[in-house]
Amino acid sequence: NNQANVNITNNLVVSNNSSNESNVVNVNDAGSKLTAKNIAIGNDGNSKNSMSIGSGGIAQADNIIVGNKVASQTNFVTLNGENSQLIVDQDFQLGVQGAGNLRVSDKAKLTANNIILAKEADSKGDGFVSYNGSFVANNGVSVGNNGTATLTLADNAVVKSKILTVGDNNAG
Repeated sequence: NNQANVNITNNLVVSNNSSNESNVVNVNDAGSKLTAKNIAIGNDGNSKNSMSIGSGGIAQADNIIVGNKVASQTNFVTLNGENSQLIVDQDFQLGVQGAGNLRVSDKAKLTANNIILAKEADSKGDGFVSYNGSFVANNGVSVGNNGTATLTLADNAVVKSKILTVGDNNAG
């Protein structure tokens, strides 16, 4: 069992300019935890960046953005395995102006105040929850806020939220 705890008092940005791509953050093994104020996966002009949480690992932040700017495409967040968690105190945004993909499976759990897929015009957000994975929003889930989004549930997946909005602002 390889445990590690990393606490970042400011922001964690995984790839911040057009010359960076295919960067990876892994949080694996029970007892391993990554904490940051905010996390951005694929911030500006880059793609193929990812964060993977598995085997009971935990990541926690105030806000998480995946696919922030228009040129930021094909960015991934994957949660896999029992007790693997992504805890977001405020907003989890998948595809703000760019594109993001989320996979939650095998009893892993994403918890946030708000979960927003495809926030701005022309953005894309693709969420897939399967095999007893769960998606919990203390306030609301928005699928296609202004962009194009898909949320797929399969094999005993769970989504819990006070509010579920699909195709908000006539764009999704």
